[in-house]
Amino acid sequence: MLDQLLLASSVSTSEAYSKVAVEAILQRVTKEHTVNTSTFSMVVSDSAVVCKEMTEKVNKLIVDTREFMDNYQASFAALRTEFKSDHEAFQTAIDVKLSKLQVDLAMESKIMDALALKEENYKVLETKLQYTQKQVDDLLAEKAVTQSCIPDVNGLLSDIIETRDPHDFHHRSSKVHSDDVKPKVSVKPPVIKQGPKDKETLFSNEPIIDDSEDEEPDEAQLKRRKAREA
Repeated sequence: MLDQLLLASSVSTSEAYSKVAVEAILQRVTKEHTVNTSTFSMVVSDSAVVCKEMTEKVNKLIVDTREFMDNYQASFAALRTEFKSDHEAFQTAIDVKLSKLQVDLAMESKIMDALALKEENYKVLETKLQYTQKQVDDLLAEKAVTQSCIPDVNGLLSDIIETRDPHDFHHRSSKVHSDDVKPKVSVKPPVIKQGPKDKETLFSNEPIIDDSEDEEPDEAQLKRRKAREA
């Protein structure tokens, strides 16, 4: 453009394109270029300052990030080690509790078996006791029946003795009356503790009335009769 202006000023004879006008234009252009260059330099300087500040900030951020990551990694490693130790301790405690629980369950099972065996033995003993009590009740009933028959038997014996020897009858009747005067004492049957293997009978099967006393008076009466006949 400047070349075109210089060429036009040399060829043209008009005052509008004189040398002075061209120099003024050149000065103006140069001045504007200088201003633009200065402005650009200032902008570049400001940009450099901003870039430097941003670089420093980025570097500081990188350093802070590295420190944070190092601290985080160290904390994570410590936390991982602590968590692992706690987990191992917890697992050990669980194993100990489970072992103790198994021992307690085994002991409880043994106790339950022992209780079941004792309960079974108790039921057997209870059954034996009921059977023994029933036998005792039956024997007491038989004894009561036998005692109720004693007066009838004594009456029959008295009749027989009276028919054979009246003197001996009076002697016996006085003896019976003297025996009747004695108070009757009710004696409860003794409670006999029996083991599970004891199977002895509580009462003997011997007869309650002894016939030996009845035989002796008969022999005495026979002797008296023989003495009278002689």
